[in-house]
Amino acid sequence: MGHNDLGDFHYERGDLNAALKCYVRTRDYCTTSKHIISMCLNVIKVSIEMGNFAHVINYVNKAEQTPDLQDPVVIAKLKVCAGKYFYGVFERRGGETRGLVSLF
Repeated sequence: MGHNDLGDFHYERGDLNAALKCYVRTRDYCTTSKHIISMCLNVIKVSIEMGNFAHVINYVNKAEQTPDLQDPVVIAKLKVCAGKYFYGVFERRGGETRGLVSLF
């Protein structure tokens, strides 16, 4: 899809806002579960770098709702991204990271 290629181009150049716009535009052209998961992973990747954790959890949930989600690698990536979301929210609220270590 052309919007993915444009998003990759902007991402490599460091223009995260333009990359995010291009990746989100691919949503209109997603016809298979593979396209939806690819779009979600791209949006998640850019959103993490931008620190926009609301987008991260929204697109993690969207990808997890995809009917044909069976690849264990993709499932693991989504779990890690959800963890990054919770860690990012925890940091923004002024939590100490030392407390996380004691939980495990």
